[in-house]
Amino acid sequence: MSTTPRTPAEIPGLTAFWPLAEPAGRERRALGGGFELSEAAGPMETEEGGVFGPRVLRVRHGQWLEAPRAALGALDIHGPDVEMTLAAWFRRDHPEHWQAIAGVWDESRDKRQYCLFAHARLRTLDHSLERVPSVDRLHAHVSDQGGPTPGKAFCYTYATGATPAPVGTWCQVALVYRAGRVELWRDGRLDHEPGSNPFPAPGGLFDGGTDGAVFAIGANSVRGAMGNFFGGLIAGVAVWRRALRADELAELAAPLARLRELHPEPAPSTLLGSAFVG
Repeated sequence: MSTTPRTPAEIPGLTAFWPLAEPAGRERRALGGGFELSEAAGPMETEEGGVFGPRVLRVRHGQWLEAPRAALGALDIHGPDVEMTLAAWFRRDHPEHWQAIAGVWDESRDKRQYCLFAHARLRTLDHSLERVPSVDRLHAHVSDQGGPTPGKAFCYTYATGATPAPVGTWCQVALVYRAGRVELWRDGRLDHEPGSNPFPAPGGLFDGGTDGAVFAIGANSVRGAMGNFFGGLIAGVAVWRRALRADELAELAAPLARLRELHPEPAPSTLLGSAFVG
């Protein structure tokens, strides 16, 4: 039996898929070309042991990849009735809160659209919009306003999964937006959290216009500069302009066993060593 995992390219309707296996100093292109992501804070190294290519991307804390707004094309997903899926395969190795994995999310200029985050401090309760403590969870953020939720200091429309995703653990995560709600899928299943996942978001996705947010992997704009930095390994990022079915989302988790085999969980003493800057 083949040990090669099914790739995102085999799931219909793919918009972009980045295996992220190119050498440091090179632009990262989506499979088949286009949607080029540039290094924004120095060369980004890779490590052996990929599942969609020979290597995986090492994101040092403080680095990120981005595509400029003018080049987003089909990644600029917005409107009242849209559906979408954003998926990533990653291992977080840095303990800082609020780590942006990937998305189109500019908090500095109120140009939020969609984004995946790891290890946010808080999750939102859908019945009250109260936020309560959250540790080592994954989060799928969407916005129909661009800016903060009305009457709140920040955007509160995000789904939070129930399963911890601690430092050193390989995860497959997907943001799915459909039928006016956002869902967080973890390792191929809906990571149901009563009151927080799925989360109602009936207004669609914000249209950021020609001067909206960039598409970024590893950071997002916050307080006037890029921040919420991710630190760890990323084996791939994919986007569809449709909501994947449950069976398709389950297939996305297939590469995890191989990733965990190729990259064993690091010892805690090594996690804040030479792999990080800043």
